[in-house]
Amino acid sequence: MLAASLRHMRVIGAALLIVVTGWGCAASPSTRRDSAAPSAVPIASREPLHITIVYPDTADPIQAQDSSFVFGSVGRGRGDVALSISGFPVRVSASGSWLAWLPLPSDSLARFQIVARAGASSEQRETTFVARIARPYRPPSGAKVWIDTTSFTPTDSLAFPAGEGIRLSVRATPGARVRLRMEGRKGDVWFVPDTLPEEPAWGVRAFGTDTSAYRLPAAVDRYVAWLPAEPSCDAIVEAIVGTDTARAVWPLVLDTLDRAHPAVVVLNDDSRMGRTTGSSRWARRPSPRRVGAAKRACSCRAARWRG
Repeated sequence: MLAASLRHMRVIGAALLIVVTGWGCAASPSTRRDSAAPSAVPIASREPLHITIVYPDTADPIQAQDSSFVFGSVGRGRGDVALSISGFPVRVSASGSWLAWLPLPSDSLARFQIVARAGASSEQRETTFVARIARPYRPPSGAKVWIDTTSFTPTDSLAFPAGEGIRLSVRATPGARVRLRMEGRKGDVWFVPDTLPEEPAWGVRAFGTDTSAYRLPAAVDRYVAWLPAEPSCDAIVEAIVGTDTARAVWPLVLDTLDRAHPAVVVLNDDSRMGRTTGSSRWARRPSPRRVGAAKRACSCRAARWRG
C-alpha cells in the first residue's frame, strides 16, 4: 500500500511538472495543436522520433473508471511533431513532452493507439499501448452477505508505537455486523458504518476539472474501525447478516515499535554517487524487547487460525 501511494505521488509530481513547464492535454477533440508554431530547439539537438509512455505504468492498473491522463515523450526537442491518441489530437511541447486526458472504456483493458508524425518530413511512428483498468468489486449474484476483499485498507506488515493505532476500512453488505479477529489479540474489533463522504480517486482529485466529482455521498457499504497497535496477525474479517456469515482473510500483520531504539533512515537522491535506488537505510541495534516482538510476530504468522 505504501509503495503504491509513493508511486502515485511521484506520478502526480511528474505530471504537475509537465503542466508547469508547458505541456498541454487533449481534454476534447476540439483541442488542436498549431502545427505552424516554430520550435525553439535547434534541429541538431533533436532526438530521433520515438514514442515513450511514462504513465500509465503497465505494472499497476489505472484506478479511475471513466477517464485518466496519459503522458510521455516523442523525443527531446521534437516540438515539430503532431501527435494523436485514439483519434484525439494531443499538443506536444517544444521539449517533446506531451500530456493527454482521455476517456476510458468500460472494460478491464484500455488500448491507446498513438500516432506521431514529424511536421516537415514523412517521418512517422505508431504504437498501441495497453493499460489495465482496476475493475470495481461486484457482489456475487444472489449472495445475502459478502465482503469486498479488494477494499481492505490498510494491508501488508505495519509497525506503530505502542499506544497508537490504525484506521481500518472495508466494504461489505449494507446493514451487516462486521468484526475483525486476529491471532494474538484478545477480543474482537467491531466496525461501524462510515458516515463520511466518499473520497474521490487520487487522479480525479489531482487533475479533475469537474468540481462536482469531489462531492461524493457516503457509501452505505463501507465500514471503519480503530485497531490499537499491538503484535497480532492472521486477521479474519467477518460480515454477519442474520444467520449468514461471510469470512475473508485480511492480509495484515501488526507489530509495535520501540521508541527507545528507533530506526534511523537516511535518504540520498544524489545520482553522482552511482546508486540506482537513490536511497539508503541504516538502523540501530534493536533492543531485546524489539527482538522479542519480532519473534512473537514470526510465531504468530506461522500459527494456524483457530478462531
